[in-house]
Amino acid sequence: METSDVINLIQNCISNSESKLDSAQILGKSEKFEDAITWIIIAYEEAGKADFLINKLVNKETISDSDWDSLTRGGSHTQKLIMYYENRKKTFEMMSDSDFQTLQNHYQQTFPVNHSKVQVLEELQKTIDFFKKLNNLKKTITYVDKTENEKLSKNELNAIFSLLDFETRKSISLTKFGLETYSYTPTGNDSEDLKELDKFDSFQGMVDLQKESQIPSTAQKFTLAKSLLQNM
Repeated sequence: METSDVINLIQNCISNSESKLDSAQILGKSEKFEDAITWIIIAYEEAGKADFLINKLVNKETISDSDWDSLTRGGSHTQKLIMYYENRKKTFEMMSDSDFQTLQNHYQQTFPVNHSKVQVLEELQKTIDFFKKLNNLKKTITYVDKTENEKLSKNELNAIFSLLDFETRKSISLTKFGLETYSYTPTGNDSEDLKELDKFDSFQGMVDLQKESQIPSTAQKFTLAKSLLQNM
């Protein structure tokens, strides 16, 4: 697949994800959380496809038609839902200890992380494990089954919706950052390059999301949502 075709697919996936996200947010504002979650899970899947492609592109990996077909035709929904964090985990696994330390030192003020590389990987695996439950959630709230499932309260649905809204916007922002990074020509000086990347609009979007996640009421919602997903 040609690079220009891949970039076009990434941009189309982002546009589709943002469109579904807009629809989900309208439903969320009307407190139709079950319908909103159905749409936002689709938005998250589309964002995951874009993220998969940009990671392949940035890592200079070949992208075949079969790779795309696995995302659109034969791939499981669960795999699409964990794709974003699987890609993050793969990135850290491939990263050298010195590169990890460079990133940690540079972003200490913006994204304060005191975890070791091993701890980061462990946290990513925990996140992957509970995001695997999203497809079960989609089936539960979207389809009629002869066995009636226990209903989630409006407060619980709101918490899950808020988490998925955040995670979808984060995935979209990181993919846009990947596109901007891909078009950037490195100077060879890691410190200077990181400072230049910090100026990207997409990076500022990620900074804003980080601040949003630290608002106490938001953090409380996310904790509830993760607990509900882990127990599904």
